[in-house]
Amino acid sequence: MHTLTIIPGQLVIQVPARARLHEVLDQHGIAVTAYCDGMGTCGKCVVRVTCAGGGVAPVSDADRQHLHEDELARGLRLACQWRVVCDATIEIPARSRMEHMQVQGKGDQQGPRTPRPAVAGIRQYGMAIDLGSTTVVGSLLDLESGQVLAVASGLNQQRRFGADVISRINHALQADGLAELHVALVATLDDIVARACAEAQVRVDQLHELVLTGNTVMLHSMQRAPLDTLAVLPFTPVISAAHRTSAAALGLACPAHVMAYTFPIIGGFVGGDTVSCMLATDMDERDDCHMIIDIGTNGEVALGSRAGWVTASAPAGPAFEGARISCGMPGAPGAIEHVAFTAAGVTLDVIDETTPLGVCGTGLIDAVAALLDAGVVDETGRLVAPEEVPDAAPAWLRARIVERNGAPAFVLFDPQTDAYEHTAEARPLYLTQRDIRELQLAKAAIAAACELLLRTRGLTWDDVTFVYLAGAFGNYLRPATAQRIGLLPPLPLARIAFIGNAASAGARRALVSGDDRRRAERIAREAAHIELAADTAFQQCYADHLLFVGRT
Repeated sequence: MHTLTIIPGQLVIQVPARARLHEVLDQHGIAVTAYCDGMGTCGKCVVRVTCAGGGVAPVSDADRQHLHEDELARGLRLACQWRVVCDATIEIPARSRMEHMQVQGKGDQQGPRTPRPAVAGIRQYGMAIDLGSTTVVGSLLDLESGQVLAVASGLNQQRRFGADVISRINHALQADGLAELHVALVATLDDIVARACAEAQVRVDQLHELVLTGNTVMLHSMQRAPLDTLAVLPFTPVISAAHRTSAAALGLACPAHVMAYTFPIIGGFVGGDTVSCMLATDMDERDDCHMIIDIGTNGEVALGSRAGWVTASAPAGPAFEGARISCGMPGAPGAIEHVAFTAAGVTLDVIDETTPLGVCGTGLIDAVAALLDAGVVDETGRLVAPEEVPDAAPAWLRARIVERNGAPAFVLFDPQTDAYEHTAEARPLYLTQRDIRELQLAKAAIAAACELLLRTRGLTWDDVTFVYLAGAFGNYLRPATAQRIGLLPPLPLARIAFIGNAASAGARRALVSGDDRRRAERIAREAAHIELAADTAFQQCYADHLLFVGRT
């Protein structure tokens, strides 16, 4: 056995020899950023290892690939690569911690249109829960008034099996993998239910019902449904209908009388969360045509009106979450969330106004849009070499186009010249040609999905009254820069609206209103679904949208 001291927190733990550090941290509830399920390919689970007695922690090939020489010299290592071979102090830098990721909590507080009637002498409560792959949000409501009494959120404990749904599916295919996903999700929900009840001073045994929405993988793992059919074309869910059972039957720590209702699934990776968004925006009751876009690793798009609706999922990949980006990170303290170029230089908005530690998805979009406007990235996505910077470029921009590892790069942040809060964690941050390519791949998937839905209905953008951006990512997005890179359509900005956590809003409506619950089931039942991976038109459309030819 070896002794590890974890900083921050000064947690002292006993660990078996040769245990993998990231597994040890997971077992003790310490969330570390990771996207590759411990494979050493994402390079995000950085920790500082100080061996007792002055020893040096071994350096792996993955460490050398993802960390600079000066970082290795300071004891930085990837947690997924280091096996515990000695007593040590493990310091988790802010860029690797996930406890304080920005999440959207209460969001829309609007009550239901048709609340439940009161039961004589009994005050009823319920919870609407959005099972996100990264974050789970639970709202506790008074079922008579529809009032939100408390909101609790937390990181999905399934994250230790990978950041995206594909990693979760791969884990489910392993021995005991599905059971482990279920246990992790149940633990997350039990914590959120307990915290929301405590905040509202409501006992768990006073709950009447839970309504659960989420993507296809989350709803499957919640109900212990096999995920193997989602690993291969045509990605057919094992379950699709709404289901009502006791919360205890799902493994939740609730009394037997508490019921649980799970949202219906449309098809493929278009899950209950998309149904919730469509319900929250009344897509099925509108005369004019609207589109909903939920941007993420697996983006979802819905288009329709009362005349009918069609949906698709877009395999965008994790670039919007900061994965596969050399200096990428989630939307946590220290993440650059917005970027602008001025005559004097680069302006960075950093979450919590602290030292820039990396860039999250919204900051990446802003930065590439600015580089396009400055003429140092062309429509193909090529970043110019230092000697090719346009003559009209200001001196500060010319100085920030450098060669790094034999290829051009843009210095997004330089601790030697840029103003910031000085800490030991400060390091230069670069955007590389590969980073720009990753963004192109991600934005093309979303844009192609939107275009194909329009084609399916024989429509153009002129026929779309509003585009709604759902989810936390959309809430922080700058529509103008998203249009510049071609992620969002060329509509007037007045016709693009943020709707926040609409999945939670839809779940709240289904919790308190039987009419809305039946509408949700009709939306799912009557939705047309396009499986883009099997659509021959998608690949050409996707290739067309790789170019940066968005609105200028």
